Amino acid sequence: MLTKIETFRNTNILAEINSSNTGQLIDIYRPGTINPSSAIPDVSYSGFITSLRVAINIKSIGELQLPQTSPLDTAEDKARKQRESVLASPRILLNLYLRNSQLSTPSLVGSILIFNRFPYYYIPLIPYFSDNNTFDIAPDTTIAVQLQDVDYGLLKDDDKVTFIGSAIEEGVYFTYEETTNSLPPVTTEPSSLLDNSSLINNSFLLRN
Repeated sequence: MLTKIETFRNTNILAEINSSNTGQLIDIYRPGTINPSSAIPDVSYSGFITSLRVAINIKSIGELQLPQTSPLDTAEDKARKQRESVLASPRILLNLYLRNSQLSTPSLVGSILIFNRFPYYYIPLIPYFSDNNTFDIAPDTTIAVQLQDVDYGLLKDDDKVTFIGSAIEEGVYFTYEETTNSLPPVTTEPSSLLDNSSLINNSFLLRN
């Protein structure tokens, strides 16, 4: 008989881009690959990402220029000034990718401009992968990232871009157990048995 067994475990996502690997395509998460010592061999895991964000700590490029706004600015004015400040500031492009067994090359799912903002800042990443607050990921799927130079260079010196998150992983496997169809032995209480002498005596009493 086949028995379905489900196993769950919590994992943390932690990956870093720095000056030594800047510009490279970096895998940051695939179910079952984090902490393999707690995984069951030959079992495929699916992931349920509950949090994922990136910490930006860049000092090698000029600081982000904040827009000069006025209380009299309309919504359109504020949006225009925000756009102008972004375009006037040094920046790096962070590309987000998904890859699975059906894709020969990673598929771009989103791009984020990152800046030098003192002292550092965070960006939530789940909205780039899902409309929900969580993101389900199949056993053969990988989240990858890459920094792209947009005329201001890449990471240098102590610059760091760190990915932090957590996920619940589920593994499903089946075990086979042999079963035997044997009937339990039938037992009779000794008190319910009648010997030959009892039958003779009872017959005698009935006749008399």
